[in-house]
Amino acid sequence: MDTTPATKPLVLIGSLNAHITGDTRYNDSLKVEWDPNTDTVRVRVFTTGAVGGMDSGRSDSYEPRAEFDRSTGQKPTAKDVMDLVKRAIGNSQFLFKQYGKPTKRFRWYPNSTGFSAKLCAGALTWARETQ
Repeated sequence: MDTTPATKPLVLIGSLNAHITGDTRYNDSLKVEWDPNTDTVRVRVFTTGAVGGMDSGRSDSYEPRAEFDRSTGQKPTAKDVMDLVKRAIGNSQFLFKQYGKPTKRFRWYPNSTGFSAKLCAGALTWARETQ
């Protein structure tokens, strides 16, 4: 009999999306996820674009890939999480600053929009209390 404890899934606590002026084939998606198993936060950015840089127009020519994947240490504070998210948003290889207003459109779960340590702390508290 397997006595290994079940692994709990990651909890989405924040997100942001950006695309090139309405062309959602080229999309960058940032996810902030709390890991209830380790009490760490993982920030990932996925980019979607034409395979090989070619805009063939085929619907199957787009491949999502993780371009940024970083985690905090255990028991992170809102500042720790915000520092990691700012590094991702500030990276010029992503569309967040070029094609959007990341500080206005950032979504914290369960129901906040904006970009502040206070909202981040609320999302962390919500995640920790719901597990």
